[in-house]
Order: sequence, then structure tokens, then C-alpha cells
Amino acid sequence: MRALLTVLALIAALVLNGCTGISTDTVKTDLEAGAILLDPGSPGINETVNVTVKMRNIGAASNKIGFVVRLLVTKDGLDVSDVQQRYEGAINENELVEVSFSAAITDVQAGTYLITSYLDYDDEVDEVNEDNNTSSTNLVINAG
Repeated sequence: MRALLTVLALIAALVLNGCTGISTDTVKTDLEAGAILLDPGSPGINETVNVTVKMRNIGAASNKIGFVVRLLVTKDGLDVSDVQQRYEGAINENELVEVSFSAAITDVQAGTYLITSYLDYDDEVDEVNEDNNTSSTNLVINAG
């Protein structure tokens, strides 16, 4: 009986001191950037393109705070456009959500551009993995 009380006292001391043996990383949010959809797929100059970024919370905890989604457009390694939008909705575990951007294609040359999305750009969300917050796709702009 005395051995059982000693074991229980030891367990209680560990729990009170935060030594539960349970990693808190397993109960965090984990935002994952998914596909970037373009409509139309190959816009011409002076057209409007709608960009939809798909994102999922693959973590074990819901995300209840907002975060910034950044959309960067580059050509030949140079920044062409940089827009940011705040996502304010909650994202539950394994939930897929979208954020949309819309832009007029003006003052650019025809060609292939790279669009990259960055989730939680300002690093506000405590995540299990910060390395899966980006995705990219090519945007082909036609001469019109």
C-alpha cells in the first residue's frame, strides 16, 4: 500500500510540475497550403483574373485566430505584384477553406509568371509545422 501511495505522489508531483510526458505539439494547429486555382486559367492583358488559394488545417487543434495570406507574383525572379489579405475565419481540424483574390492584368507583358501563396505570413499562428505554408503555380498571361 505504501508503494502505491509513493507512486501516486510521484505522478502528482510530475503533473503539477508540467511533466506529463504529453507533447503539446500534437494539439496544435497546422495550416497547409493547397492548390492555387486561376480563373481564367490563361488570362489576357486587360482581363481580370480570380485567384483562389485552398488551405487546410491538418493539425489536431482548431485555429481560432485570423492570419495573413500573402500572394506574391514574380517573373524571372523579380517581384511583379505583392498583395496580402487577412483571413478571419476559424479553421477546424481537417477543414478545407479558401481565400480569394481578384486582380486586373494591366501594365505587364505577356509571358509566364510564378504565383506563390504564403499562409500565416506574419507568423501569428502557433503551428506544428511552418514549412508547409506555401504553394506555387504558373500563371500564363496571353498577349490578348
